[in-house]
Amino acid sequence: MAAAVEGWLVRQTLWYERLLLLAGSLTLIKPGLYTDTIGIFLLGVAYLLQKLTFKTKLNTSDNVAS
Repeated sequence: MAAAVEGWLVRQTLWYERLLLLAGSLTLIKPGLYTDTIGIFLLGVAYLLQKLTFKTKLNTSDNVAS
């Protein structure tokens, strides 16, 4: 929930990543197998989006500098 409120995970979050983080964290609050599975999945998707776009931004900036 802190990443959704602060707007930062691996890099600064976009609006749809903040929604994924908020929805995922809220589903983890309610106990249960289904809600926990959904919450972990949503947080994982947000994390993967962050990591994939972070690497592509680094790669494109390296190519420009060369």
